[in-house]
Amino acid sequence: MEKFSLTDLYFKVQGGEGFSVLPDTLVSYPFGGYAVGGGDYDSTHGQFIENLSWNTFQDCLNDMIHECELAALAGKDVVIGGWVKEDGWCVLEISEVYTSMTEAIDVAMLRDEESIWDFDKKREIKLRDESKDI
Repeated sequence: MEKFSLTDLYFKVQGGEGFSVLPDTLVSYPFGGYAVGGGDYDSTHGQFIENLSWNTFQDCLNDMIHECELAALAGKDVVIGGWVKEDGWCVLEISEVYTSMTEAIDVAMLRDEESIWDFDKKREIKLRDESKDI
């Protein structure tokens, strides 16, 4: 398990890398399962990486930490995630973690998500062909 500071996470996305961390400790997610984004969370943020300032990043992650506390009280297993798509679009969001791949895919499809993250295999599982999006 690796522990990060907000500064570490900011430089990870600025360098084109992704992350998934536990909201209370900012430790990399140490368990298995599947992360599904697209939930009903107010703190989700997206913008092109070259326009993402430190202040915006810090405010967004602090909002996510607070929102994750509420989600945990509701019994949800959540992580804070960030990644940069090939076109430079950076996504910062809260993802819910499911132990069942089938359940994760079902939830993701209902949310019209492009993919889910497999923590065990450390890989993205694509759910749709983005080249067909219009």
